[in-house]
Amino acid sequence: LERRRYRTNRNSNFGIEPMKPKELYRFAEAGSVPPFSRPQNFFFVLDKSGSMNETVFGTTTRFQVVRQQLKDVIAKIDALRIEKAVPVDIGICAFSGASTVQIIRRDFQTSNVAELESWLDALTATGGTPYDAPMTQARSYFLGANRAGYQQSLFFITDGTPEPLNSAFTAATNN
Repeated sequence: LERRRYRTNRNSNFGIEPMKPKELYRFAEAGSVPPFSRPQNFFFVLDKSGSMNETVFGTTTRFQVVRQQLKDVIAKIDALRIEKAVPVDIGICAFSGASTVQIIRRDFQTSNVAELESWLDALTATGGTPYDAPMTQARSYFLGANRAGYQQSLFFITDGTPEPLNSAFTAATNN
C-alpha cells in the first residue's frame, strides 16, 4: 500500500464554517488503476465518539456533517457503479468506546442506498476513540471477502487522537 496525503482546503467545507486544517490520508494500492475501471470494495471507518458532537456551525455537529457527506459519497458511488457497470461492495464500521457496529453490503445495488442512509441516521456519537476494534473489523472485511480483482479502498474518518492512545499501536501491530 502507498499513502497519499491531502490537506483540506481551509475555505471549502461544503458550506460549513472553516474548521481547523486537517490532514486527510487515503491509503491506496501501489500501482493502482483509475477508480471504477475494475470492481470496487470500499470500507468506511467512521468515528462516532463523543467529540464528534462538537458544534461546527450553528447547531450542526461534526457527526452530522460527516454523516451527510458519507451519504453523498454512497450516492456518488452508486451513480459511478451504474455508469461504469462494475460490481461494488460497501462496508461501514462506526466506532467509539461505547460500541463498534458495522453494516456490509456485497454486490451493492441502488436499493441499498436508503438502507445505508437509515443505518447511518440511527447512529449516535458517544464514548471514546479506540482505534483497535475498527481496524480489526476492516481487516476482517477485506480478508473475508475473497474478492480477487477488486480494488480495495479503506477510508478512516476521525476527528482526533485515539483514546486510549495505545489503541493506535495495538491496531497497527495486530492488523
